Amino acid sequence: MIHDTKKPHRRMGMAAICMARDSGVSPLALADQDKTQAQEFPRWITAWFLKQTQKLSLDELSRCLGLPHREVSRMLCSLEHARTTQPRVNEWMNQLVQDHEFRDTTMGEEAV
Repeated sequence: MIHDTKKPHRRMGMAAICMARDSGVSPLALADQDKTQAQEFPRWITAWFLKQTQKLSLDELSRCLGLPHREVSRMLCSLEHARTTQPRVNEWMNQLVQDHEFRDTTMGEEAV
């Protein structure tokens, strides 16, 4: 679904919709927690979400979003830095990782 357009901003928008649907939290809701957030914060969190939940490499994520590898890498590094100063964002990221790992484990065990 995200690959349906060649325009990176539309791909990012589709990824943000997937994030809101799958996690119950939109990138804008997380960005609104603190007014000091960078303007690009929603893009950073969306890229991280897509990488985390889809287990994409940086190259795959870059192709998926239609963005240069260095830009995707910069976004993820910027988010990790912001995470250290934003407890709400850090909490959400940790919870998503735990929930996703649990879901993967449960699904794998049920398939056996």
